[in-house]
Amino acid sequence: MRQSAAYFSLLLILCLQLTAQGPQPSYNILFFGNSFTEGSGGDQAKALNGIPGLVQQIAIAGGHGKPQVQKTTRGGTNLKWHYQKRLQTISNPKSLGSVADDFQWDFVVLQEFSTGPSDVKINHKQSGLPDVFLSYSQKLVHAVANHSPEVKCVLYMTWARHPEKEGFYPSPFKDPSDFQSQLRKHYHQAAQVLNKTTQRASVAPAGDAWEALGFPAYLYADDLYHASNQGSLLNSLIIYRTIYKAKTSELDLSALGTSLNISGADLKRLTSAADLIEIE
Repeated sequence: MRQSAAYFSLLLILCLQLTAQGPQPSYNILFFGNSFTEGSGGDQAKALNGIPGLVQQIAIAGGHGKPQVQKTTRGGTNLKWHYQKRLQTISNPKSLGSVADDFQWDFVVLQEFSTGPSDVKINHKQSGLPDVFLSYSQKLVHAVANHSPEVKCVLYMTWARHPEKEGFYPSPFKDPSDFQSQLRKHYHQAAQVLNKTTQRASVAPAGDAWEALGFPAYLYADDLYHASNQGSLLNSLIIYRTIYKAKTSELDLSALGTSLNISGADLKRLTSAADLIEIE
């Protein structure tokens, strides 16, 4: 009887502690991007709603409830296109699904065209236009903030092309690290400019994680451009860390790994790599 009483007393203490801590935040997250946000390149990742769906599953595994994720994406577009064509998404969140009348976004995740925030032209009308990225990231964040005043911005930094991708090395970029350094510079510059007015912008340095691993082929799809399932998961881990300020190595992502055809060993490699990246 004494053992039973002691057991129930301990259980009561634990329940009271959990109640005092309160529930973990379950955020509303809006994504703007293109095929890099859709998860194109990994069939399983795309089928799971791309980066938004993966971030949602990681958050659930981390004990943060089920965030409501919404996205507006179109392949080959930049943030300027989204601002010009998709503003109704911001003024009417119900266009992306059934939400309450007082719905507010907690985070907006912005992903620019993959060669836009660079210093060189790459024979594409959207390439080498860092000023366009800087301008329209501000315009989109301010538009979202008009609807959701407390929204925080996450700039989803993309990654350099694979070292063997034709047409990129040694010109116009010396190597993938040169490419990545330009992306890094302009994404952080955009965050700095946003923080002068909003104080709520940060960079999710997904591309830095790719560079830390040496831009390995397993992160890329066959085109050496888009992300494979592993690449999309790594990106999502970095975005999760940026939003929730939490580590990923201890999470049980085995079910998600199975859905993505990623082995346990590869899951460990990806979560360990994500946890080594410095997050603002």
